[in-house]
Amino acid sequence: MRRRIFIFALTAMLIPALGSAQFKSDGRSIFKASDLVRKPTGLFDRLLHSPRFRMTQSYSLSFFSLGGQAFNQGMYLNSMSYRISDPLLAQVQVGYLHQPLGSWGNTGQADGRVFVRSASLRYQPSDQMSVHFEYESLPVRSLSPYGGIGLR
Repeated sequence: MRRRIFIFALTAMLIPALGSAQFKSDGRSIFKASDLVRKPTGLFDRLLHSPRFRMTQSYSLSFFSLGGQAFNQGMYLNSMSYRISDPLLAQVQVGYLHQPLGSWGNTGQADGRVFVRSASLRYQPSDQMSVHFEYESLPVRSLSPYGGIGLR
């Protein structure tokens, strides 16, 4: 019995090694990897590869149950900043709010929505002087079936 198990295990390991020659590429392909990812050009390329540009992303997922019903909400947040000059900094946060596990109840809001969470311009010529313009927004009513519960 042990001998059969050993022969079976050895065969299971050798067959894939023998079959690898079948998958050897002959150099022809229906697509090239360079067709899938293209390098940006022009102004967009200079912006993305500038040391003055910074971008971070985050994702949060909330789930809770209340009164026999369940609720879930996911939010992707993309934060970008660009140092226009030494004392001038521009920042923007763009979010995508959705229900990744589907909607419950009769909310009619199963599709996600994009929103600008914040945008700001900061001018700080010295440590003692700063001028800051900022716009902030969160969805008035989140994707909650309860209306008053959620982001405000």
